[in-house]
Amino acid sequence: VRLIAAGMGEEGGKDELPKLAGLARELGFCVRVLIDSDKPGSDADLLAKLAGLAEQVIRLPERTAVERALTRGLPADAQRAALSVINDLYELGLNVDDLADAALEAAIVKNLKKKGGLHQPFVAALPEGVIPPLAARVLDALTQPATGQPALIELPGL
Repeated sequence: VRLIAAGMGEEGGKDELPKLAGLARELGFCVRVLIDSDKPGSDADLLAKLAGLAEQVIRLPERTAVERALTRGLPADAQRAALSVINDLYELGLNVDDLADAALEAAIVKNLKKKGGLHQPFVAALPEGVIPPLAARVLDALTQPATGQPALIELPGL
């Protein structure tokens, strides 16, 4: 199993997914794709291309970027603990203790988007046993047996 990010820039890398999926298929890999849905209605052409290349396409709930998939549904104390760790390690300049619980998710999403490469450290900084609920749904969907037909799986929101 190999997980590959299509792009690390500010615009993400969705448009690169067909190229990556096609190359992976040519190399003999089974291809499964995770796509966000932060701009609903904008991915019809992309989804059509991917349907011919991937055995499974999983789309996050409407208006959900990958960063939200890592934060939505997490308890505030877990969000605060992980944000404190990456704030200290990567010098984000936040006063995490002053953030209201209701402001934590937005602060995390903003900083994960702003400073690329913090997604994995954020997840690693979560307290032991704490798993982002939406990310767990994605992993569950990815591990389901292939049906032999391209499948689009639309994950419901939390």
